[in-house]
Amino acid sequence: MTIEPPSLNFTSANAAAIKMFGAADEAEFLSLSVGELSPPRQPDGTPTPQKMEETLQIVLQEGSHFFEWAHCRRNGEVFPATVLLTKLHFGDRTIIQATVRDITERKETERKLEEVNAKLTELSMTDQLTGLPNRRQLDQKINEEITRSKRTGKGLAVLMLDLDHFKQVNDQYGHQKGDEILQQFAEVLRQEVRDMDLPSRFGGEEFCVLLPEIEADEGRNVAERIRGSVEDLSDPAPTVSVGVGYWEPDISSGGVLRRADRALYAAKEAGRNCVVTYCKQPGKDDQNLSDSA
Repeated sequence: MTIEPPSLNFTSANAAAIKMFGAADEAEFLSLSVGELSPPRQPDGTPTPQKMEETLQIVLQEGSHFFEWAHCRRNGEVFPATVLLTKLHFGDRTIIQATVRDITERKETERKLEEVNAKLTELSMTDQLTGLPNRRQLDQKINEEITRSKRTGKGLAVLMLDLDHFKQVNDQYGHQKGDEILQQFAEVLRQEVRDMDLPSRFGGEEFCVLLPEIEADEGRNVAERIRGSVEDLSDPAPTVSVGVGYWEPDISSGGVLRRADRALYAAKEAGRNCVVTYCKQPGKDDQNLSDSA
């Protein structure tokens, strides 16, 4: 189609353009304006008249312009399109040739592809048995929360949890029963933590809970609450050992995970079914732990 500035009235249109916009014939099409074949606003929120003026200035200055545009047919249906505008001269007249391509199918394909990619990303970060985030998602989230804690000055804790003697459960009752217990424990974690917290399956019978924006000793309270809830799970009722590690500004995400892991090891050494909080003694290294049970 061709358009004559500054009125932006159509001066010609081929059969494909007439069909695309749903006009009855060329006479009807030429009676319309660009604005009548566009919704009030473009996808970026800009009013269409403003966007039209900006686009017109670009093509008049640069000679051509390629862009995406939201058009609408005569029945009101809005559709996405690519538009190539080219400035042409006929004597003392300036005409703009417009080549419009309906990209509805392409956009739909892109949308479906984005949905598939989002689903694949979700699956890659989710434990398939319990539905909890997996270690990959935990590693990503803990780095985000450390960055937030550095900015806000708020505390951050990590709980490392291990179902006690879980191998014996699998050996005695079978892996199906073991899977049921893991799924039940995952549900306990969901119920006992806040929306902002991140419970995850670390691997095997080991789980982890990331607790952002938490005050000192609150991590232990959450751990004890979880430990108490596990006893009501099933027959056989499992027990859980928990290590609590607190983040400090001088350690990394790996450092706070190691603190929680060392505290968990101490909980197992202390007889299991208890909570141990990592405690660094002045002048000593990260191996020092104190039993908080």
